[in-house]
Parts: sequence; structure tokens; C-alpha cells
Amino acid sequence: MTDILSITGPIFLLIGLGFLATRFGLFGRDEIRFFGRYVLLITLPAMLFYGLATRSFAEVLRLDYLAAYAAGSALMFALGFVYARWVRGHAVTLASYVAAGMSWSNSVYIGYPILYLSLGSIAGVVLAMNLLIELTLMFILLQVFAELGREKTSLVAEPIWLVVGKRLGSNSAIWAIALGFASSLSGVAPPGPVMKAIELVATSGAALALFTIGGTLVGMKVSGLRGVIAETVLAKLLLHPIVVAVVVIYLLPIADSTLAKAAILSACVPVFSIYPILAQRHRLEEVCAASTLVATVLSFVTLSVGLAIVLR
Repeated sequence: MTDILSITGPIFLLIGLGFLATRFGLFGRDEIRFFGRYVLLITLPAMLFYGLATRSFAEVLRLDYLAAYAAGSALMFALGFVYARWVRGHAVTLASYVAAGMSWSNSVYIGYPILYLSLGSIAGVVLAMNLLIELTLMFILLQVFAELGREKTSLVAEPIWLVVGKRLGSNSAIWAIALGFASSLSGVAPPGPVMKAIELVATSGAALALFTIGGTLVGMKVSGLRGVIAETVLAKLLLHPIVVAVVVIYLLPIADSTLAKAAILSACVPVFSIYPILAQRHRLEEVCAASTLVATVLSFVTLSVGLAIVLR
């Protein structure tokens, strides 16, 4: 419990700092949105490129793990989207973010430390594989479905696939993924000083993203959204690990039992910290920020339970 608190504690502190700084007028809500745009347009592409370009494919070629964890997370996204869209009746874009909140883990800032503390050195390899899945499959799923919903509200006469394609093509994060893959596959990377600058920009986004979440919470009106927040958080912390466990044990078994445990523990981790930043594009950052905060707080309990079950 102390180890988990030492990991999640700094997250709570940074979120709290952002909340207090905004609540007492050091920053306005417009400035908080500006910070969010910086994370989304500058640090996120840098993180995506650096995360892919600095890892060789040989490092992340445990195909049974990749297939199982990707299938489990994608299945959770699909279940979440179907529930939010057709059971709850939410708009397509909101349903997309609900589904992402249920299925995309914070592998970097919470998942890796948890895995390192519980499973040792294998945590680095698992992080690389999780990033490969989350920075490509999960990111693209969210972007495609969210843009489909956005298109349904417009009057543009162009075919929907063309409009969505144009919007994705103008997304700097998509280009960062493509360039990161190209660098990893070719072995050709930018010069050392350039890569160091990219690394610095990428790491600057972690604290700022959490600070922005806190600022977004100031003055937030969750009337009518409490159900969305509760459902997103409970599905992420309880249902996502169950879905991944079923996949890795029964549907697409992972031969290495340690990797199977790592996949389940990865799914136990709360939602990724840039979730509300991505949602700014569609004006859904408040509900996503609240979901992120609640999931992170509750994960102190659910991660402890998950660790006790998986490692027994």
C-alpha cells in the first residue's frame, strides 16, 4: 500500500496544485486550456515520436503478449462504445471518449512503476509493448471514432471517410507515430542534440498534463454527468482487467505466466493522464478530467486488490 501511494501520491499533488493555482486566480481557465493545447500539439507528438523511435522492433516482438493485450483492450473499447452509444444513448463523440476511458491505461506514469515493483526487470519490456499498442491502436481508435461523431454533426457534403481522413492527416500526433515507426524500422534517428530536445519536450508534458487536469476541475459542472463518470471509472478499474484476463488466459493465452500477469496488472491501471487533454478538441475535457481524477484516487484500492489476486 505504501509503494502504491508513493507512485500515485505525486500525481494527486500535481492535480491538486493545478486546482489550487486556478482556484485562487494564478491562472485563468483560458490559460489552462492553453496549457492543454501545448500538451496536445507539442509534447504529445514529441512523446509519441520519442517513445517509438528509441525502441527497436526486436524489443517489442512478443507476439502472444501483443496480440492478447491489444485484443483485450480493443474488446473493452468496443464494449464501452456499444454501451455508451446504444444503451446509454450518448452522442458518438462522447461515447468514443467513454470507451477510451474504459480501455486505455496509464502505462507510463503508473503502470511501469507498479510492474517494476511487483514483477521486476520485465517491466521495461512490458512498457515498450504497452506503448506500441496504446500509442497506435488505442490512440487511432479514439481519434477515428471521435472524428466520426464530429462529422455527423456537420453539413459538409464530402464523404465521411474523406473528411475523417483529412482530419487525421492534419493531426500532428498521427504524423509523429508514422515518423516514429519509420525511425524505429530504419534505425535512422535525428542527431543527438535534436533527440535530446525532443526528449525534453516530451517529458515536460507529464507534469503539465496533470496540472491542467487540476485546473480543469475548477468550476466544473458535472450535473447530469455523474453517471458517465461513475460508469467510465468502474469499467476501467474493474471490467477492463476482467476482459483482459479472460483474453490472456482463455482466448489468446500468453505462454509466459509472468507476462500474463503483467497484462492483467496493466489493465488494472487507471486511465492515461492526457485523456482530458485529448478531449479538449471536442469540448469534453471536464468530464474526462473528473473521470481521470476519480479513477486515479480509487485505483489506490483496486490496484492493491489486483496485485493481491494476480500475485498470490
